[in-house]
Amino acid sequence: MGRSEKTKTIQANRTDDQPNAAWVRGVCPECGEPLISNCYYIKGKGYLIVWECWGSLKDEPACTYRKIL
Repeated sequence: MGRSEKTKTIQANRTDDQPNAAWVRGVCPECGEPLISNCYYIKGKGYLIVWECWGSLKDEPACTYRKIL
């Protein structure tokens, strides 16, 4: 798989109606959409794990729920 193919795959996952099953950690308590786990790197501090509502990651966010672990 070439670099451009990998990029297309990642973009397809972001615009999909449902997240990758490995990312799901439960159900959003505010709207009922899947709650997914994301990991962000903060320079000098390390990784921050955040559970976010799948609806908040769409082009037009439908929810704002997020929990920092």
